[in-house]
Amino acid sequence: MNRTRNIIAYGLILAGLVTCAAIYSSGLHGGFIYDDFSFIVGNHSIEVTTGSLKEWLLAAMAFPSGAHQGRWLGMLSFGLNHFLTGMEPYGFKLTNLAIHLFNGGLVFLMLRALFDVHVMALGRNNLRRQFDGSLAAAVLASLWLVLPINLTAVLYVSQRLESLSTTFIFLGLWWYLRARIAHLQHRRSFAHVWLALITSTVLGVLTKESAVLLPLYTAAIEVIVIGGRSREGRWHRQVLSLYGCLLVVPLLAGLFWLHGWIDGTRTYGRAFNIPERLMTESRVLIDYMRWTLAPSLDALTLYHDDIEISRGLLKPATTISAIAAIFTLLGVAAWQRSQRPLFSLGIIWFFGGHLLTATVIPLMLAFEHRNYFPSLGLLLAAGSLLYFESNRIRGRIIILAAGCLFVFYSFTTALRAQEWSDPLRLVMAEASKRPRSPDAQFARANLLLSSNLHGPDGRSMADDALLALDNARQLPGAGMLFEQRLITTNANLHLPIEQKWWDSLIEKLTLRPPNASDARSLSNLNGCFIDKLCGEDTTPLKKAYAAAMSHDSKRATLYSVHAEFAWRILDDKEMAESDIRHAVAVAPSDLNGRRNLVILLLATNQFDDARKELKIMRNQNWFGFFDGLIDPLEKALKEREANGVRSEPESETSASGKQDHE
Repeated sequence: MNRTRNIIAYGLILAGLVTCAAIYSSGLHGGFIYDDFSFIVGNHSIEVTTGSLKEWLLAAMAFPSGAHQGRWLGMLSFGLNHFLTGMEPYGFKLTNLAIHLFNGGLVFLMLRALFDVHVMALGRNNLRRQFDGSLAAAVLASLWLVLPINLTAVLYVSQRLESLSTTFIFLGLWWYLRARIAHLQHRRSFAHVWLALITSTVLGVLTKESAVLLPLYTAAIEVIVIGGRSREGRWHRQVLSLYGCLLVVPLLAGLFWLHGWIDGTRTYGRAFNIPERLMTESRVLIDYMRWTLAPSLDALTLYHDDIEISRGLLKPATTISAIAAIFTLLGVAAWQRSQRPLFSLGIIWFFGGHLLTATVIPLMLAFEHRNYFPSLGLLLAAGSLLYFESNRIRGRIIILAAGCLFVFYSFTTALRAQEWSDPLRLVMAEASKRPRSPDAQFARANLLLSSNLHGPDGRSMADDALLALDNARQLPGAGMLFEQRLITTNANLHLPIEQKWWDSLIEKLTLRPPNASDARSLSNLNGCFIDKLCGEDTTPLKKAYAAAMSHDSKRATLYSVHAEFAWRILDDKEMAESDIRHAVAVAPSDLNGRRNLVILLLATNQFDDARKELKIMRNQNWFGFFDGLIDPLEKALKEREANGVRSEPESETSASGKQDHE
């Protein structure tokens, strides 16, 4: 009987894998989107062509933001993709799908091990009489594979960082559970438990920071399912030592780091404060639960920047009810820990999976890929209530319901994959679903402006795009990117530039500190005036910079673009040098910012200072990664010193340097 059930279980998970591959196949033909352009398309460091050690190391260190440390394995995988398939999005998306399928297999193995631990530690008292761990694991893994909310972790290429880091989380959970079983059965020492958790966590964190939560997930298993038992059934001191080292110490270190980073010069500029974010995230978490278990095609989108910010417990009124619902769920999970441990574990996994992204770190409010691991917790909790730890519903009804649910999830995911199969179709679908989303509306207008598309009557869509930009710039949360695009596009088309756009842009810069996107927009406006397209009167741009620089917290990128403005437009070299020096002081490890300083020092004949800055750059040039950045500067310095001839290296970036990602 057990052999037959195992065969059925393997058949089910195989069918789930095949179905998943089939429904995602159409989406593989889509293009790059959103962050893909900064992570991959415009990130020349991942372009591995010869396969030299230096290229691989450059690819591993290619994450486009000084605000994040690491993610080397994830970026290295993008370099491997480029080496094997070039810059075609199909190869990148196919690799993402392969990772997702592999993760589905790991989920199956991990859940089987979890159910084995449950039986070993707690017996079968809490489980349904006919419960079979292999069949249950196959059903849950198959459902997880086709969950519509997990689509962005597959077809949104740059979110490979999320899916690949979760690979090590699933691997770590499975390895940890097998090692713990072997220890309880006197077959292995506790050292194997340490090895499983440390190795998987380190590899996961090298891909993305979210893997740091792995010790929390295993600690939940220890407390809820195993009870921290030793072989003799007593509380295990080695368990306490393990989590003291891998959970408590990193938690205290992380809180100390966050205390200095949040609201500092290198944090993210947002339109909400920390209390408002926490209140808003309570509503977002409830939405995540709904989008996971009862998804609708209209609710699931790439963009969720139209979510209303909670300004108080009753603004909107759903805020306090969402907070109450979360505390109720956590309370029920604690209450049911003995009677329904799998339910309690699933709830803890879901909320624990959002500790980094739904609490005090000022990230954007919502992204679906953040549920890649937490969604499994919800499935486990739902499975516990309906079947695993309940005898109220007949098995045949559960089998029928699970089959219907699998078909529903598969169909919804297939429809989403069709949307993602074509860049234009995706942009139009997103804009239609999210009429109040600034990001969705900007993406639609930007595509229409850049693609030379024409309407049914043969008329260019540029006029419609400009009208859409003008309307969308007034949406809540819309940044100055809308006004900048209107100004620069009209300038390029030799159309009038309306004063209301400048007024709106300046007002937005006055209300909050500029973020990385604002710095890029200001750099684009610099270019418009430098190229003499925006006219001779620079007064509006001066007012924009006055508003941007009025805030106490200034980013390195803002100093850099202001330096370009001072040098190229105001012809104020002293101000430009001051700005660049401020940019270097704020981000001393950014070689692009220091490179801009060297160029300025060479142009003003400050050779000694230029030599000092080049020495600092050389000291940061590990393994010769940045020879291409430094060698032209040193050559220019030697030529200037030798004969006084003006010989500045050709700039590879604007004065804004390498923009950081949020």
